[in-house]
Formats: sequence, structure tokens, C-alpha cells
Amino acid sequence: MSDDTRLEFSEMLGRRVRMGSWEDQKISTYRKIREAIAEGRWEDASELADYFTDEANVCFSLYRQWVSQLQSFLRSKGVSKEELEEIDRNIRAKLTLPDGSPWNPHRHWDRYKSEQRQLLAHLHRQEADGALDALEVMKETWRQCHDRDVDHIYGLMSAVQDRYRASGIAEMYEQLLMPLFAWRYGKFDIDQHPWDEALETLMLVACESMRGTPRRTGADRRLRAD
Repeated sequence: MSDDTRLEFSEMLGRRVRMGSWEDQKISTYRKIREAIAEGRWEDASELADYFTDEANVCFSLYRQWVSQLQSFLRSKGVSKEELEEIDRNIRAKLTLPDGSPWNPHRHWDRYKSEQRQLLAHLHRQEADGALDALEVMKETWRQCHDRDVDHIYGLMSAVQDRYRASGIAEMYEQLLMPLFAWRYGKFDIDQHPWDEALETLMLVACESMRGTPRRTGADRRLRAD
């Protein structure tokens, strides 16, 4: 892989990150995979395809936590088990897949991983057309997975707003998100880490999050490199 795009383990984050120039950081991993396929850089394409799942899993794992915690918060506020099941059932009814099948995040994530394996098989056989088709299918499955998770979370937050208004939302954020932010962003606290060490990691995380776009192509939002 070129010096401008590198995958390295970050001790501060405890996982791999995409390293490279800030100009390179604004390009989505999806686009980098397409470029590697077009140029016949099969090993680079395979590594980036594998890393695409690392990026996706950050969100998938986080949303599993949020859904569970939001449900627990509603129960702690007095919502009965039966009412919570009805709330969740009504939300999920709006999240059916394009083919009409019910939304199941774990099943959809498994489908995504199966499609990623198909992509990798095409890459290992150096089949450009098959790889590009498989990449599109995989990326769309991930978009469906991610966006329905977000809608599920918003639906549960809406249930909090409907029942407990602004004060309930404030309490929800205090209980659910403040510990998360303290854990996620505490590593950038200059009392814990020198700023010159934390700044680059903070910028990498910011670029990582901004590379996600409505169509997951990296082409719908422009990141300034300056």
C-alpha cells in the first residue's frame, strides 16, 4: 500500500486506523477500494476491504449498546415490559427492508460479512468486474444496516420525548451518553495525554466519522484538507 494510505494499530484507540496525509483522509475507504481495483492493486484492495469492516463495526457495536441502554432507561422511568415491547414493535415495523422482510440487525450484519467474504474472493482471484459488483452490494447492505440502527435509536429517543419531554431527554443524555463521551473522548484530555500526541488521533477520529456520507461513497460531503 502507498505511503499516503497506511493501516496502523493505534495504541490510544486500541484498534487499527487509516493513516496518511490529511488530503488522503478526506477520501472514503470505499473510494480507495475502487481505486485499488481499477489500478490492479489487489493486495491493497483486500486490506482496505477488510478495514472497511473495522470502520463499520465501530458503529454497529456502538448502536447495540445504545439500543439496549435506551430500552433500559425507559424501563427505569416506569415503562412496563409490555409497553416497551409495543414501542419497539412499532419502531421495527417502520424499518422493514426493501424486499419487505423484517429488520434484524444481527442477521443483516451477518449478511454484510458474507458479502464481504464474496468481495475478498473476487479480489483474490483478481476479478475486477466481480469485485466492483460485490463491493456495491456489500456497501449497500451496510448502508441499510447502519441507517436502520440510527432510526431505531431515534425512535426510542422519541418515545422518551413523548413521555417525559425535555427533562426526560436531558436525563437520558446524562445517564447514557455522558459516560460514553467520558470514555471515548477522555483520551484527548490534555491532563491525561500530551496535546501533541492526542491531536493527531483526535483528527483521525474526526476524519473517520466525516467520511461517512448519505450514500457511503465519500462523494456527498467535502472535507477540507487545510
